[in-house]
Amino acid sequence: MLQILPYLYALIVLSGGIYLTLLGFKIYKPRLKSPEEQEKMNNWHIKFGSFAKYGGIALTLWGVINLTNSDLNPFNFEKHVVTNNWTQEKKDEMKHQVIQSSNYLQSLHPDTANLIVSCFVEKYTNKFTIEDSKAQEKMNQEQVLELTMPLFKESLDEFGIKTK
Repeated sequence: MLQILPYLYALIVLSGGIYLTLLGFKIYKPRLKSPEEQEKMNNWHIKFGSFAKYGGIALTLWGVINLTNSDLNPFNFEKHVVTNNWTQEKKDEMKHQVIQSSNYLQSLHPDTANLIVSCFVEKYTNKFTIEDSKAQEKMNQEQVLELTMPLFKESLDEFGIKTK
């Protein structure tokens, strides 16, 4: 449903812009029943006609732009998603910390430990943002392990190392 919102927004803006342009240039004339309604429409056109022309054209163009370029659309929720801003330096620092904090990894061959930890760090950085990581620093060790152990076990399984 949320994927439809940017297009729905663009179509509403586009159709509103076309309608306003047609009213401003007097191409579309609404059916008016009484002479008073016709007088009101003439007064409206005198007061807002030039705004309707230029505003309608601008709205139409904005609708077309939003249909073709979803980055400008305020309802494009994908652009508002926080991106993972893990740099390679931060990943390397995390690898070092993980190896230093685990007696098991230190007991493995350095190349094997590096492969496992690289896999874990990749999985971790894809799942959690830096803000999530900072929030985890405030958690107790059991809570952090509950979040990270499944990723670590997946990494071990990828390299054929059995876990209990």
